[in-house]
Amino acid sequence: MKTGYIALSYRCPHRCLACPCNRAGEVEPDLTLEEMRPIIDSAIKDKRLDHLILSGGEPTLYPHFFDLLEYLASTPLTVGLFTTAERFAQQDFLEAMLKFFPTERLRLTTAIHSFDTEKHDTMTGHRGSFGKTMTGLHNVMAKKIPLSVKYLATKITYRDMESYVRTYFETFPDSVSLQICALDYCGVASDQSEQVKVSFSEWSPHLESALDVVIAHEQAGRKRVIRVLDTPLCAADPYYWKYIKIPEQPVLAVYVSPKDRTARFDVPNESSPDFGPCRKCSVRSICPGTWQSVAQVFDESVFVPISLTKHQTYNH
Repeated sequence: MKTGYIALSYRCPHRCLACPCNRAGEVEPDLTLEEMRPIIDSAIKDKRLDHLILSGGEPTLYPHFFDLLEYLASTPLTVGLFTTAERFAQQDFLEAMLKFFPTERLRLTTAIHSFDTEKHDTMTGHRGSFGKTMTGLHNVMAKKIPLSVKYLATKITYRDMESYVRTYFETFPDSVSLQICALDYCGVASDQSEQVKVSFSEWSPHLESALDVVIAHEQAGRKRVIRVLDTPLCAADPYYWKYIKIPEQPVLAVYVSPKDRTARFDVPNESSPDFGPCRKCSVRSICPGTWQSVAQVFDESVFVPISLTKHQTYNH
């Protein structure tokens, strides 16, 4: 799948501690439909785009959101929304959206930082956000819209990773996938790094305990798509490597944002195993690595190269 990414606007009700956007970007004017349509049309014509991610900020706050969806419905694209899902707590907003874009071509991804209300709201900087998000997600599931839940490992939440996964299994049907992600320390997350930063060695045991919960459910017959993203293989025992994935789309076909209004094409993923210790690692070719910003917040000692003898192999 050839995927594009458009940050429509930096409007957002949240002040997330882990936000990859820079607050300075909020002064940038929203993208216009007139700016986006020629870029999207050209990418479709050149057969370089199948799936388009709409993000922000919060994409549902974009003033011309429904107009954009109506246009996208006329294209062959599937559309992914990176959203807080709070506006979907309003049933009429969700119903209106589905009048403009078909359910079967829509995908939603929402970050749930914690199932502890206080911790989630601390991460978002917006009291009441957990309740609104969960109401929105239940409304979304009732409409059979494909949904993925995203978890970010931060200092505030990482110790609860095992209980988080247990609650995820109890709360959502097997159709709802889970992404467990290492944090990109850029934007606001860079400014707030002391509040959110946690090293791989600190959260690795909790990741493994969480994946033990996944394995137990799988052995009991539960089948879900669960992926660990932007996390190097040295952060977990090889027993768990099957969950650590190299991105399916290592290159974005097109990228547009309010800050950089000129479209960029074939943009490489900013997460990779491109650090000094990685060059000595025997499994670098199958490792997704992590964000470049990790080495700016920590030093490269957080990466531990893996050495294999000629008699050792690992299946990934």
